[in-house]
Amino acid sequence: MPDGLDPASLIPLGFLDGLNICSLTILAVLISLLFTAGTTRRMILLTGSLFILGVFISYLGVGFGLLSLAVALPTVPHFLARIGGGIMIFVGSTNVINAFRPGTFSLNLAPAFSSRVLGYARSASLPTASVAGVLAGFHNFPCACTGGIYLTFISLVAESASRLTYLVLYNLAMVTPLLAILSISVSKTVVLSVRRWQQENRGKLLLGLGVTMIGVGFLVLALAAVGVAH
Repeated sequence: MPDGLDPASLIPLGFLDGLNICSLTILAVLISLLFTAGTTRRMILLTGSLFILGVFISYLGVGFGLLSLAVALPTVPHFLARIGGGIMIFVGSTNVINAFRPGTFSLNLAPAFSSRVLGYARSASLPTASVAGVLAGFHNFPCACTGGIYLTFISLVAESASRLTYLVLYNLAMVTPLLAILSISVSKTVVLSVRRWQQENRGKLLLGLGVTMIGVGFLVLALAAVGVAH
């Protein structure tokens, strides 16, 4: 853990991690299908909540495994910091490029897997929503949307005595964007307006996220270079 760095200040990285296109797209598809099927608002909230819970549980499991590895092997946190910083710079750069030239890069490294997740989401039932959430959580990390952020966070809190608490808080922050989308799903008009705004401002969103990830990535690499990230 870098000297003088408060682990609590790293929790917002979870929110940045949650701004990945993988889970957000799947939840949007799920809500749209439920609206089309004439599902009640209460059932939409319940189904969406089960999806988000699945994402939370599986992503937390991935983080716990990585954290356990980092604790067991003292050299791992430093290694993860460098990898995480590098991934953030790479993904951030592709986001910036895609903001100006849409479709130039695709970071979905598991198209068959993501298709399976969308298949479960399209079933739009309570059990399949849970399954889709669990699979989406596992898919988020290797699909390279924001996996570097998770690696960076884990490498920075691995030596903290409260690392498990921070891991849970990080994952709660990670699902915040999903909860925000679900909370507005009670109004079909609002949902359509938000989706329209997202489509019209996709370039700006990618640019903002990309620049932020590049900045954080270089910061992590700088800390690793001077030996305070280990």
